[in-house]
Amino acid sequence: PCTLRASLTYLALNAIYTFSTNSTAISTSSTGLLTLNSNSNRMIRFTAATRTCGTSTSQSASYDMWANLALGYDGDVNLGNTTGVKFQNVQPGQALSVNVFIRSSANILLAFQIQINFDPSFLLAAAGSCSMQSGWSGSFTCT
Repeated sequence: PCTLRASLTYLALNAIYTFSTNSTAISTSSTGLLTLNSNSNRMIRFTAATRTCGTSTSQSASYDMWANLALGYDGDVNLGNTTGVKFQNVQPGQALSVNVFIRSSANILLAFQIQINFDPSFLLAAAGSCSMQSGWSGSFTCT
């Protein structure tokens, strides 16, 4: 037999369900509250399952999501997409566009320099492939 702890007014969620994710980028509490801890280049699965009791069978449901942190403070730099997966998968020889975002909401950004390091055996930066998108004013130089 199973014993459920409950008051006269409610039954706690964690008495009936268990919650989990398959990554430390998104964690979950015993009540199913999700916390975004870091970015991840892999899809993350959130699972809610009923607790088994006696001869009952556990039922579960899952939801896949991306862990993608927003720009947090002035001067924060973010590479990749702002929602969903950070970088799209590409095949060898295909171009990969990498968006660069810099948060400067409270202050005027006069100058900046960003250095992106990567493994040249996996990725090659094409000469002249940098471009300035809408929202920028002033000059822009890519080296």
